[in-house]
Amino acid sequence: EDHPKENYELIDKKHQIVAAADGAECNDKTDKVKSKNEEKEMLDEFNAWQSKVGMDATAIEASLTSTEKYGLMFREKIDPFWSVFAIMEERRKLEAIEDANDEVDIEALEREKANLELLALEEGDLLGTNPQPEDLPRQRYVYQREKFNLRASKKRRKLTGENWVEKIDG
Repeated sequence: EDHPKENYELIDKKHQIVAAADGAECNDKTDKVKSKNEEKEMLDEFNAWQSKVGMDATAIEASLTSTEKYGLMFREKIDPFWSVFAIMEERRKLEAIEDANDEVDIEALEREKANLELLALEEGDLLGTNPQPEDLPRQRYVYQREKFNLRASKKRRKLTGENWVEKIDG
């Protein structure tokens, strides 16, 4: 007979726990609604303030506490944080500026070269001729023969050791 009484007490305790949990859920839901309403009110207040004041740095700094002002000054002037991305982006921008300054105007160089050739022709330092078409195959043969001779002499110097240099391991 003791057992059924204990079972009723256990069942009663379970009902109390479930009821408390339901009440807590209701409280949680009302707390969530209240917090959402508070967030919305704060956001509306901030938007009204921002539309009235705007993004004025002096107004923002005036709204900071002295500790926040010190922290802001410390991060901006004394020990600024530079991320790896920011450093790489800055380096890329500097390289792009340097490359833009180093770009060569090919057309200007070609014009300058043509002017120098004309000047050399006028002074007699450069001979300009219009070769006859029948002379061109002979010139090509001479060029190829000289090129072959240069390659052969380069190979000969490598094999015989004429262009070798003594080096001391240190």
